[in-house]
Amino acid sequence: MITQTLTFEELVKLEPRLMVLMAEIRKVSSAGQPNFCANAIWYGYKDPANSFKRRMSDLVGIHAHQTGILESSAAYDVAYAALYSALPSCRHPGGFC
Repeated sequence: MITQTLTFEELVKLEPRLMVLMAEIRKVSSAGQPNFCANAIWYGYKDPANSFKRRMSDLVGIHAHQTGILESSAAYDVAYAALYSALPSCRHPGGFC
């Protein structure tokens, strides 16, 4: 059981590839895309095997390649929130994905 609050920075110390993933996500731009969908990018609708979510899941959570704190659901939740929120917001007609 995790008794303390984890931060993304603490996870990066344990798994530096999370910061590499964050850097890639921060390069995503919605400029010039009136129908940009963050979910399509995150889940990789066109290529799910190489999606940001899939790649994150190899680093944290139950599918993590390292044991310990990184394989916890708390680590997964913290990484998911930090990485997904770094994507530009969705812009859809009608406001829904």
